[in-house]
Amino acid sequence: MIALLLYGAPPKIFDRAIAAHLAMRHFRVHIQLDASINTKPRHTVYDLNTDGKTAVIRIREPKMAGKDKSDRTFYIGLKKMVAYDAYANQRLERDFVDPGNLLQRVTDVIGAPDDMLKDLIDPSAMKEFFGTMKGISGWTTKPSNGQTIATRQERGAKSVLAFDASGSRLRAVSVKAPNGDVNWKFDYSPGVAVAFAPPRSAELVTSFLVAPEPPHYKNAAAERVVSKMLKAYRALTRGTIDVQSEEGVTRIQMDGRKFRETQVGLTWAYDGKSLAVSIPKRQTLFQGTALRSTVPDLVAELGGRVDPISRQFLQRRVPFQEVLQPQMMVSLAGQMQANGISCEILKLELPNTLISMFVRADNHLVQSVTTQILDAKGRPTASSLRQFNYEGIGKPIPDSVFMLKVGAGQKMGPLPELKLQLPRK
Repeated sequence: MIALLLYGAPPKIFDRAIAAHLAMRHFRVHIQLDASINTKPRHTVYDLNTDGKTAVIRIREPKMAGKDKSDRTFYIGLKKMVAYDAYANQRLERDFVDPGNLLQRVTDVIGAPDDMLKDLIDPSAMKEFFGTMKGISGWTTKPSNGQTIATRQERGAKSVLAFDASGSRLRAVSVKAPNGDVNWKFDYSPGVAVAFAPPRSAELVTSFLVAPEPPHYKNAAAERVVSKMLKAYRALTRGTIDVQSEEGVTRIQMDGRKFRETQVGLTWAYDGKSLAVSIPKRQTLFQGTALRSTVPDLVAELGGRVDPISRQFLQRRVPFQEVLQPQMMVSLAGQMQANGISCEILKLELPNTLISMFVRADNHLVQSVTTQILDAKGRPTASSLRQFNYEGIGKPIPDSVFMLKVGAGQKMGPLPELKLQLPRK
């Protein structure tokens, strides 16, 4: 939204702003984001301490529709990441396989950051932001309460930028448009040592769970089954999962950061640093370095897809967590044998959807999911079935599985390019 509405300003203001932000080598900044887009409110508080090469980022969000409140701190070092969830008292630690620059490491950990946070992390991004504003007319400026205010109004939208009195560092951005408002505020202070250590009492985990707004449970037994299921998927880091659906069978193999999917017409493998995608129909093996979080997008750019289970793991989310919607009623419908395996049956109900989930009693992983779409009278109009088979859970997989070789008649090709700096909204 910001890029669409901020069309221009007197060049000197933006020249001073570019110089001021490029000069900030080591600093702290307290950031507040308040937005309401299409009546959906959002409030996020960031605290950033960076020296340009490393950073500590604290992110706080209140309870919102769909998820509980959150308070997490991330230390992004040159070779290592340490993260802490204050509400869950959990910590994460891992090394960067392919560190890259600071923005790349931040993106690998938290995903693509919000546009203005990204600009503060990467001075070149801030330079680009202001650079695109130079030389285009339409802004008025005036001093106000010790700041320089730049304003522009067009097509029912009003944009306001507040700078230090000298017109240097950006202190606030406000965009008011017919479909919503976006407001950023920045409070700077001198940088301190870029370091962070979680409390010793924090539990070491392999991934954080964003506590969502829970569904409604018809009975305590259903809640216990769901809790065990999510815990089992959080602990799952090694093994093979065969997924059978209307689209055929997909084999997922995983060992820590390494993944492989074998699908009909496409195979991709990620060894923790490099991604290879084999598409026999195109007679090409595409290969190159990649961030783990970007694997689904890279495969999609090549015309393929990543199974939802793999996508969840790659993006450090818990499989099936997002199925449990706040307005859903969850009940335990009983027990039965499915392919010789004892399962507990969860019934998940929405006004127009009925999901039956068979959860294995031995390892608490999902055996099958049947989804039915219902009409206004509760009659099924469409249905889908996904079945899962598990092998070698917890056992290591040879590294060779995650390395694809050029097949007969195939040529090598590069991976498509993905921009870490997403287009401004």
